[in-house]
Amino acid sequence: MSFEGASPEHAHWSPAPHRQPLPYILVPLPHIIIFIALILSPTPFPLFIRRWLCLPLAMTSALLPFFLYTTGYPALDETIVSIGIYAALQASDLLLLSIPETQYHRLGEDQVPPTVQQKARWVADLLSTPRGVGWKFGRFHLSRVISRRHFLLSRIFRLVLFYIIFDSVSFYLCDSRVSYHQIHLLATQPLMPRLFHCALWGSLVYSILPGSYTAFSLLSVANGFTEPKDWPEFFGGLVEIRDVGSFWSRFWQSLRRVVRPRHVVFLLSALLHGAGTYAILGVGRGTFSFFAAQPVDIML
Repeated sequence: MSFEGASPEHAHWSPAPHRQPLPYILVPLPHIIIFIALILSPTPFPLFIRRWLCLPLAMTSALLPFFLYTTGYPALDETIVSIGIYAALQASDLLLLSIPETQYHRLGEDQVPPTVQQKARWVADLLSTPRGVGWKFGRFHLSRVISRRHFLLSRIFRLVLFYIIFDSVSFYLCDSRVSYHQIHLLATQPLMPRLFHCALWGSLVYSILPGSYTAFSLLSVANGFTEPKDWPEFFGGLVEIRDVGSFWSRFWQSLRRVVRPRHVVFLLSALLHGAGTYAILGVGRGTFSFFAAQPVDIML
């Protein structure tokens, strides 16, 4: 795998030049398997199928891109590996560690819909609502009720702002040759340039995550599929940050809200982010250590 435009001294950065081209069916496959598995009623026999047939299939298809395949583009590799690791975490949570029919319920409901068609919609809603919006395990709500018109106008303005940030930072990174194949050299830079470039990468990530969220909210509300109340803020307010614990619990996005011990949650997060870093750089120990150490930071 090579990076187009990379200088010769950085051409060897690829973590797995021996990887084969990615069969793109592997990207949605684990999610399809999880969806089918959850439609099965949680009686002993289907529960056995979930855990001993569907779970291994979902985990294997989710993790294969990490070990065996590549798209040939570093950024796309990182995205696909992150999606796969997330699917593996979701499979372990919903197919092994919990029985969703007894632990996850919509607001105002105490049981799973009885028919297969209704159950399929229930499963689709659960899988597409990782933050728990509209579910009892969620905690995100709009701070105030706003009209559909106000919601659309404010989100259009945000989307334009996110695009400007993304385009400006991307242009700088490409023009200054501080790109994916050189990011691991940031640690060798002087303090101020390192802080500056880290801030740029943070801005890039910040524009991508809520930017995508804002785009989907615009399309969904504009077409009448959902209401503004279904799209709470992606991040909390800066005024809510008082310490490390409040940063993670109140400000930072919680794309997958599950009730687990703190050290388990951050260990899973470390695996997800470390794998994504390894996919594009061949290194991930620093990223893994950062997230795995957060429970200690919170206690201090």
